[in-house]
Amino acid sequence: MKRNALSDCLIRLLHEIVPEKVELNGKEYIVTAIAANGFTSATKLEMVRLLKSVKTIGSNAFTNCKALTSLTLPAVETIGANAFAMTKMDYLIIPTTVTSVAGTILKGTTTQVYVRTALEEGTTAPEGWVSNWNGSNKNQSVEFDSSFVPEVKYEFVSSEVATFALGDDVDLRNGGYYVTGFQEFCTIDTDDYKEVYIPATYTGEDGIEYPIIGIDSNAFYFNDIEKIIIVYSELPIRITTESFFGLNGSLITINREVELLSEDWDGSETISESVFACSTVSTII
Repeated sequence: MKRNALSDCLIRLLHEIVPEKVELNGKEYIVTAIAANGFTSATKLEMVRLLKSVKTIGSNAFTNCKALTSLTLPAVETIGANAFAMTKMDYLIIPTTVTSVAGTILKGTTTQVYVRTALEEGTTAPEGWVSNWNGSNKNQSVEFDSSFVPEVKYEFVSSEVATFALGDDVDLRNGGYYVTGFQEFCTIDTDDYKEVYIPATYTGEDGIEYPIIGIDSNAFYFNDIEKIIIVYSELPIRITTESFFGLNGSLITINREVELLSEDWDGSETISESVFACSTVSTII
């Protein structure tokens, strides 16, 4: 995929998703690669979610995307040189599907790398990988055979928005948190993410415990989680449109009253239908 070609692809990527298929000149194509220099210096790019059709990340594909903090590579096989150089990711998970890694893919970063593949004794990198992640590697921490699991991401909403979401009869004078869109539980390995819990409360940066009051649209978009468990609370939880769209899993347990409303967190119109569309989940309790 090239940055200035296929404008629809570019728009969707800037909104966090690389599509699995695109239409060009009346023909449908499967997106299998991000081209070399494809999004170099895309300064407004903050989050990327690749679907499992993407196998190749070209050289410098995301170089100098200075706002990029989150990226998933669920089925990527090849990563080109400097692919993620000068980005701002706290961590990067490299799946077992990756068989080729070029040099300095994280040059100029302090990104923690979690590699699902085990490292053979006496080696510094798997076969087909260049071990030079970041120039002299002084700032790079790499963990092989990693079982790292990312945390669920939440976002704070003010008391006015929280009350709007759940009604005037619910006391949310201090606000609350909701599960944000496009979580990071994307993998080709079915054992990576067995269970994900959504608790009743979340402790904010201010050290105060706030209620978790909702799940955003596309929160678990094409995520791969065997079980999602929503813990009991006296407060209802608001689930918006397509919250579990494309989720690959078997069970969702909701131990709270659910509200399906017709407006999103910012007040824009939406419909809480297709909540589980394209999902493989077989049991919802």
